[in-house]
Amino acid sequence: MSQDFSKQSFLDFLDYLANKGLVNKSTVSSRKAAANALLDILDDGEAADLRNIDVDDLAQRFSNLRANQFTPTSLNTYKSRFSSALEDFLSYKADPAGFKPSISPRARRSARSSTNHSQSTETNRMIPETGFQENAVTIQIRDNVKVSIVGLPSDLTSGEARKISKIVNAFAEDDD
Repeated sequence: MSQDFSKQSFLDFLDYLANKGLVNKSTVSSRKAAANALLDILDDGEAADLRNIDVDDLAQRFSNLRANQFTPTSLNTYKSRFSSALEDFLSYKADPAGFKPSISPRARRSARSSTNHSQSTETNRMIPETGFQENAVTIQIRDNVKVSIVGLPSDLTSGEARKISKIVNAFAEDDD
């Protein structure tokens, strides 16, 4: 096994995870987006060996350079996704045969199973012209009414979600 710990080797590893079905493609896509963003600020010397990367320091540098482009929540999400991906990469490099991804299924958010009996389901759909996946969410808002939101990116930020909710709110009739 090659002991290449470069940025390119790391990105190739993420592709490997998706292509082999070891990690969900949308998860890999989200991790790769975070990795590309954070690693983009490194110089060539730093990008040559990711074992020397201090994730907290890198995230702080990224925040200092790009804070006006991201919400604090998005910055934390990018840091978390990058950190998990880097841990998997280093674990794989240490023991390829014994490697197991550190992905665990996350519980549905409590808002999705709220007391108003609304239910939601998520599906992924491949966009043929791009090869990317997009999420679709179907939400039952009343006994006989379901709505679907299609085209949600797998790396949707909380700011983007707020923007979508404002548009949906514009369609609401007051129930006073």
